Amino acid sequence: MMAARLFTEAIETWLSQINIKYIESRKVTLSKLTDLQRQLWEKLSVYRLPFDNIAASYMASGETGTDVEEELQKLVDSLLLEANLVENKRYFQFVQPIDREYALYCATEKSSISIAHQQAIDYYQSISRIDINSFETAQPYLELFYHHCELSNCDTALDVLWQVDNFLRLQGYYTTLRDAYQQLQIVYQQASNPDQARYGSVLSNLGNAYQSLGQYREAIAFQEQALAICQNINYQQLEGSCLDNLGIVYQSLGQYQE
Repeated sequence: MMAARLFTEAIETWLSQINIKYIESRKVTLSKLTDLQRQLWEKLSVYRLPFDNIAASYMASGETGTDVEEELQKLVDSLLLEANLVENKRYFQFVQPIDREYALYCATEKSSISIAHQQAIDYYQSISRIDINSFETAQPYLELFYHHCELSNCDTALDVLWQVDNFLRLQGYYTTLRDAYQQLQIVYQQASNPDQARYGSVLSNLGNAYQSLGQYREAIAFQEQALAICQNINYQQLEGSCLDNLGIVYQSLGQYQE
């Protein structure tokens, strides 16, 4: 056991040293960029998915006379981004995960991260479609949800998630739903004065996601938490739903007396 722990610590130290050296080399590269190029690189880190020049242009909004395609190419030439051709269209992404993490750190340190998330929201709103008939058409809503969560806009994030909840549920994307409601649960917990009715809905929907995944104990736990909130604020409509959901879970477990 001691040998295994020492080996693990040695690996972690080695990886940490590699990361430090990697970041130091990146600092040298970044020092050769213009302020605009560095700011663009940092703000692009809020995108979780590969992005095109249109998405990148939202991060350069307010910068007059900026040729975004040219600036992106300079970042590619500097090995800070990589470009891939998909159906005759260029998509960009960070070369290594650590690059994105470091860019996010820099953006957070400069307090430009909130602006970047809002600009990402503006972009995804511009490409969102009303008719959601595939995961591809649902993806912009999931990204909108993510960025609203990052800005602690819990109620807006829930409204966005509800727009794709039915599609994801019917198509069997239960893990996606579980992860989303888990993320939203944390955002509501961190809010200073959260709407209890909405928070109860989040917990109940999280329980439903666990039920769909066959994780019945977790489903019961979250339905019971939601039920307690409903009873505390006298939210009878959701209270009835929670009781129905609990009945379905117990039936799945064969515990008919419950």
